[in-house]
Amino acid sequence: MNSYCNIQLTDSFGYVSNPGYPKYYPPYDCKWKIIGYHGQRVQIEILDLSLKEPRFTSNKKLLNNYECTDNLAIIDLSVRRMNLCGESKSNLIEYRSKTNELVIDFRSFEFSPTRGIFFLIDCPTLKPPSNGYMYRNQSYAYYNCYFDYVFEDTGLSSRVLYCEYETYWNSTVTRCVAKENTTTESEINVDEPVEKAYALSHRETMESDHQNDPPIIIEKIDDFIT
Repeated sequence: MNSYCNIQLTDSFGYVSNPGYPKYYPPYDCKWKIIGYHGQRVQIEILDLSLKEPRFTSNKKLLNNYECTDNLAIIDLSVRRMNLCGESKSNLIEYRSKTNELVIDFRSFEFSPTRGIFFLIDCPTLKPPSNGYMYRNQSYAYYNCYFDYVFEDTGLSSRVLYCEYETYWNSTVTRCVAKENTTTESEINVDEPVEKAYALSHRETMESDHQNDPPIIIEKIDDFIT
């Protein structure tokens, strides 16, 4: 698990947390820049969020009348897409980048005995092929064509992809076509390839019941970072 701040992640580090997790966090201005190969996208999952409680305010412009002090921001294409604060271990948050780069920005203003943050870099959820469907678990993606349809390159109705070396899917997926329209491999017209993404093929299950905790605050923001 990586617990260092202000670094660039280019390998399959998998789990990332703030220094001091899960016991405390001091004042921080901590950034992680995640960079994949060209054509990849990055998906992260916030597995544990335990920051200073949001402060109640009468400002009607704020979500649920709560204001974040310490917060975690997800920045994509220089735009702050989400602000997160408060406490949550049961409502996991996922975000998939629009390009091969993503920035996670964690800011705290004073020492806090709360845990901090814990997130996972993961393979993104893949799109199903045309005339077909898919389902997946942490390590595998299972593709199937509809009845009387097969994959254009293999002539088979199913295909399994594996998250190779914990970093990217091991193959791509062609479209599903009617059986009489199958072609040879040299004549393949491939749909958009499945994007590769940094990943970790094993996930820890975080179990907790926080019915009395302050609400987790999630804000989607469209303003550009200055």
